Amino acid sequence: ADSQSQCANLIVAPSIPIWAMDKYATHTVQAPGGIVDFSLNVARHGLASPSSPVLVDVLPVGMDYVPGSVTVQTAPGTGDTGWLTPTVSTSTNSAGQTLVNISWPASLVLAGDSSSLPQGMTVGLQGKVVSGTAPGNLVNRADLFDSVYPYTASDAGTACFNTGNFRYATQDSTDVNGNGDTTEYMCPSSATFTVVSGASIKTVKTVKGSGDSAFVGSPNLGGSYPGTPATYNLAIQNQGNVPLVNMVTYDILPFVGDTGTSGALNSTPWNSAWAPVLTAVTAPNTVQVQYSTSSNPCRGEVFTAGASTGSAPTGCDNNWLPVPPTPIGTTKALRFFIAGPANAGAIANVQLNVNTPANAIGPHGTPPHLPRSVQTIALSCNRRKPPRWASPPCGLR
Repeated sequence: ADSQSQCANLIVAPSIPIWAMDKYATHTVQAPGGIVDFSLNVARHGLASPSSPVLVDVLPVGMDYVPGSVTVQTAPGTGDTGWLTPTVSTSTNSAGQTLVNISWPASLVLAGDSSSLPQGMTVGLQGKVVSGTAPGNLVNRADLFDSVYPYTASDAGTACFNTGNFRYATQDSTDVNGNGDTTEYMCPSSATFTVVSGASIKTVKTVKGSGDSAFVGSPNLGGSYPGTPATYNLAIQNQGNVPLVNMVTYDILPFVGDTGTSGALNSTPWNSAWAPVLTAVTAPNTVQVQYSTSSNPCRGEVFTAGASTGSAPTGCDNNWLPVPPTPIGTTKALRFFIAGPANAGAIANVQLNVNTPANAIGPHGTPPHLPRSVQTIALSCNRRKPPRWASPPCGLR
C-alpha cells in the first residue's frame, strides 16, 4: 500500500514585541526640486511585553523633508485615535542626513494584550530632491525602535517581521535615535528612488527698504519712506544637477500700469502704485548687465523656449545697452546674462539700489507701508551641451 505524509511549519512567537514594517516609495523618478512620497506600513504581532514604536526616517544626503508632510492612516475602526497625531521633529546627523523623528505619547504605551494599537497603520511623508543632487539611485531608510522594550542582541533574530518571515534587527551603532545608546537594536526597512538629470534656474528676490531691519521676500512686503533708498537682491541659482549656459534673467522695474514679465504673465496686471528710481547695480563679473529705457523691452527667451531676444513681445524695444544710460535713473528694465557654464548649485547675487520717489504715497498707505510697488522677473537657460534646448525647459518665472 502507498503511504503519504504531510507536514506544516509552526512559528512560535517569542514573548517580546514583534514589529512588522515595510517601506515603499511612489513617484520615484525625480529631478532636483521633485518630491518623492514614502509610506511605511507598521503593525505589531502577537501578545508581548508593553511596547510603543518610535520611527526615525533617515533621508539620504540630497533630499530634504517636506515640512508638515507626515500623515498617519489606521485600519478602519481599529486603534486609539491618538495614533493619528504623532509628534514629529527633525534633526541632522554628522553625515548630513536629515532625520525625521516620529513618536507617540506615553498614554498610548501598549500593554501585552492591548487592543489600542491599530490592526495596522501607514505612516507617510514626503522628501524633496535638493538642488545639485547628482543623478543616480538613492536609498531612504526607516528605523523602528521600541521606546518601552529596547531590543538587545539576544532579540535580534525575532524582533522584526516582514512578509511572513522573521528578519534580523540591526544594531544602532551610530545612535540614530539620539538616546545615547549604541548597543540597542532596531528594525530597518528601506526604499530606493532615482534622481535624473534636470535643468532648472531659479531667482529669489528680496528687498530691504528704509523701514526694514532685514531683507524680506514674498509674500512679505518691504517698507520704505518717501524719498529714501531701498535695495533689491536677486539670487540667481542653477538649482538643477547639470551645468547651464546662456542663463538669462529679465527684470522690469515697477511702474504704474505694469504687468508680468514672462509670456505667461505678460497680460496679468501687477498693480504697482509707484515707480522706484534705479541708482546703482552691483553684480559679479560672471554676470553681464544690460540696460533698457523701455518698459516693454524685448525678452523673447521668456516667451518661447529657444527664441531670440528680439522675437517677443509684439512691439518691444530691442535696444539693450551694455552700460547704464545717463542718467541711470532713466533705466526701466534690466537684462542679466550668465554665459556659463554655471555648475549645479551655483548662485550669483545681484543687487539693485533704488530710491523711493518723494510722492510715493497715496490714500492706502502710511509710511513706511506705502502703496505697493511690485517688481517681477523672468528667467531662461540652456543645458551646457549646445545647441539642444533644455528638456524639460528650465521654466519661466
